[in-house]
Amino acid sequence: MRVQLHETQSLADHARLIAQQVDASIMDPETRKLAVALASGTYGWVNLPDGRGRVVATPAVPYHNRVYRVVPKQCPARDDMCAVANVWNFLVLNVRYTGDIDQYDTYQDLRTTLESGGGDCDDFTIAFGALLRSLGFEVAQKIISIDGQYWAHVYPCVQVGERWIALDATEDGKKMGWEFGRAKKAVAYPLTLMGGG
Repeated sequence: MRVQLHETQSLADHARLIAQQVDASIMDPETRKLAVALASGTYGWVNLPDGRGRVVATPAVPYHNRVYRVVPKQCPARDDMCAVANVWNFLVLNVRYTGDIDQYDTYQDLRTTLESGGGDCDDFTIAFGALLRSLGFEVAQKIISIDGQYWAHVYPCVQVGERWIALDATEDGKKMGWEFGRAKKAVAYPLTLMGGG
């Protein structure tokens, strides 16, 4: 993993860096394979320790020669809510919310987030964006200010039919659709650069 430092001059620059990492993640052919496996429920089984000294068969999907745990649910064709829920469950199960490196805001691609097992709100937004866009969903990033002065948090929203669903997985125990309710300001940006810079 290589770290690059970027200085942003505006909120739009910040959003562009997140979208660049989504695009970079999508260019990795393993991302599409993972997304399709999650949406279709085509997973395998691996033997993993259960934390109590036993090894048990666990449903898993491969990604860059590693296996990741999944919640085994097969989605019927064109069941968009099921596909989004499978991506949600996968990321909640395999990625822990962690802060950035002290005094720096980092932007990890999907592979780095999964290999490290952690990331912050930017990284969750990139991971959701990469997997869901690989499945043909339209995804946006919503940036919020709690106090009305400082932009403090970002999370993805996915369009399913006519509805936009928030996917903020940075708070333990929250479900798909949950949004931070005390934001004083919010702005949304598309989560894509491909074809339009």
